[in-house]
Amino acid sequence: MEKSTRRFMTLAVIASLVLSASCSEKEDDSSKEDETPVHVCPSIDVPFVQISTSGSKDVSIVSPETNEWTISAKGSDPYVVTSSFKEDYPETSPVLTFEYKASRDIDFQILYGPASSFSADRSSTVQLKKAESWTQVSFNTKADRDRYEWYAKTGDVMRLDIGDQSGAILNIRDIYFRPMTSSEEEAAKGEGFQYISNENIKLGVDMDHGGSIFYFALQDDGENLVNYSDAGRYIQQSWYGEKDGSTWSDEDWYWNPIQGGGADGTKAPVKKYSFNGNSLDIISTPVHWATGEILSDCEMEEQITLDGYVAKVHYIFRNGSKSHPATDQEMPAIFCDYALDWVLSYRGKYPWDRSHWEDDDWYAWWQPGWPGSTVTNSEEWGAWTKNAKGLGFYVPGASTIKGYRFGSATGATGPKAGNCSYVAPWYNMEIKANAVIEYDLYLTVGKVDDIRERFYDIHDTKPAGIVVK
Repeated sequence: MEKSTRRFMTLAVIASLVLSASCSEKEDDSSKEDETPVHVCPSIDVPFVQISTSGSKDVSIVSPETNEWTISAKGSDPYVVTSSFKEDYPETSPVLTFEYKASRDIDFQILYGPASSFSADRSSTVQLKKAESWTQVSFNTKADRDRYEWYAKTGDVMRLDIGDQSGAILNIRDIYFRPMTSSEEEAAKGEGFQYISNENIKLGVDMDHGGSIFYFALQDDGENLVNYSDAGRYIQQSWYGEKDGSTWSDEDWYWNPIQGGGADGTKAPVKKYSFNGNSLDIISTPVHWATGEILSDCEMEEQITLDGYVAKVHYIFRNGSKSHPATDQEMPAIFCDYALDWVLSYRGKYPWDRSHWEDDDWYAWWQPGWPGSTVTNSEEWGAWTKNAKGLGFYVPGASTIKGYRFGSATGATGPKAGNCSYVAPWYNMEIKANAVIEYDLYLTVGKVDDIRERFYDIHDTKPAGIVVK
């Protein structure tokens, strides 16, 4: 198995659950003879969320009691839609809470409106375990509200998907938003989706995962082209050394510091950061992908500046006291939406020569499969595309790229899907003790002709290549 395939056997990240004991079955003490459990609802000042009897798909819905529904999956895409909210829910009440019973484990996906454009790009997934008795679950939507600019206002709606198989039965009751507890407030302090933008593009970094890039889109359509379904995805720094006795996915593994975090869920901590309008600077401590060890003797830094339709990402890696032999390096790892299905690059005879722009064969289309393949280009840029539009990347000094697509042709797409399209500019180098390695990644989005034009303009400025100190 090649090193760059390491992250794709993990499942999509499942949102954390907070279980509590309120709104549960309590014994009615009014009669010693009657020990029938009595359902006690929470005392809240906001209305319960209602499930609509219209707008659903592949389900049957029965409401045996007020604020309670039995939802039975009848097809492969079962979901229900809430009624439009009749009033604003306070921004101080972001925790979605409800009780449920489930006939089996269910991947419960919450899609945020508007109803005209429900999309996996605007969703989170909570795993509901099989439960024969009423079980309460709470999901903090604060980060989602900020990320999707959805604030549970009057007229807003949610779509609730209950997996992808017929036969599941979900009983759900007392759906409402509540304030955070003190422990939830503490946990939320680390949830850091931060953005920079200009009039053309918007870029987001995940401060919970070393400042890795999780969002990149045009301002006018807001379509995020980055996949960040687990800590090994994103657009992020990743480095390799020799095998070190670690294992991952039953394979002997390597010294492998990455910016996002470990396969075991360990998050890469941010040490220092600054944001200034359309630029940022983040310093973080990397995590060993296979072991989850925080590699405190190493340091990663990214300095990002937006200019027009281009994001310039200046990466710096500061190694610790141990040397590592030459091997192929990801410069950096770039994970995109699986909907992007072709890589475009230039492999012709006239690199960086504008006089041959009109040649019909200037470009080369490439659709890498699984577990991937490698190509060497005449120009050091490429683009993951669909219908001749997509995300372009350019790393001066790295002409070889490795790529593949992980998933099935009918699989899910979107930033948090398990399926993804991967590429990395590839460069073979050793990492000496105390070395400082710097390089630039240029990102842009749009039509392929525009992508090429922007990268030619950057090349004309004679950008620095890969620098080792």
